[in-house]
Amino acid sequence: MVIEKDRAVGGLARTETVGGLSFDLGSHRYHPSMNTGERDRLTRLLGDDLLVRPRRGGIFFNGRWLSFPLSIGQAFRLGPGRVARWLGGYARARLAAGGGEAHPSNCRRAFELAFGRPMVEEFYAPYLMKVFGLPLEDMSPEQYHRRVSSRSLGGVLRRLLPGAAQSGL
Repeated sequence: MVIEKDRAVGGLARTETVGGLSFDLGSHRYHPSMNTGERDRLTRLLGDDLLVRPRRGGIFFNGRWLSFPLSIGQAFRLGPGRVARWLGGYARARLAAGGGEAHPSNCRRAFELAFGRPMVEEFYAPYLMKVFGLPLEDMSPEQYHRRVSSRSLGGVLRRLLPGAAQSGL
């Protein structure tokens, strides 16, 4: 059972009509890491009414709008210092993961193991605090698995190569 506290059902996935004009409040897309069974049920349910569109997201980061997921050119626009910190943090996380922390205790730890602490502190933690209204430490590591389709910085970097599929971060 789902109980809606607002005056209309749908949360941010609903259409409002004001003065005869209709507009959507939020995104109407499913994340690429969606469970395959859920995706199959949705496809059977909607049939030809299900529209598949390329993702053209954007994110406001460090005072500018960037495409999301990032392109290789935009990744380098973040500045050499930031790129070096993120790559160094990723390398440290990969070395530490060799010790094998198979079950992170919270969402922040899952992100740190995959991307390194600097990228989490500078990008993911503030972004997801805005999205969910909770610090990553208070969230289950399951949220990491639901939100991230490229499960490591290495996966993200591979996706940035020309010709790679742009399905989500």
